[in-house]
Amino acid sequence: MLSEARARLANTKGKKAKRKAREKQLEEARRMAALQKRRELKAAGIETGKRKRKRRDIVDYNEEVPFQKPAPKGMCTCQREAFVLGVCMQMVLDGRLS
Repeated sequence: MLSEARARLANTKGKKAKRKAREKQLEEARRMAALQKRRELKAAGIETGKRKRKRRDIVDYNEEVPFQKPAPKGMCTCQREAFVLGVCMQMVLDGRLS
């Protein structure tokens, strides 16, 4: 009889609050179980790190240059210009051209 009175007096929360508290407790228990499992596996030497999945729609700025376009092939080649530039650079290095 005394326990029934205590239960009635302790019943100050409504159904919704009780359900939220129960769900919160379950979530906390689930989180703690996962943490314990990770700790035990780590102690056993088994690494189960969460792998980051690479998303295709996001640009990784550390790996690639955004909006980079290769230069289109032109009608003329620049081999002659490269040769002349090389000759000029050699002359500068030799001291003939200042």
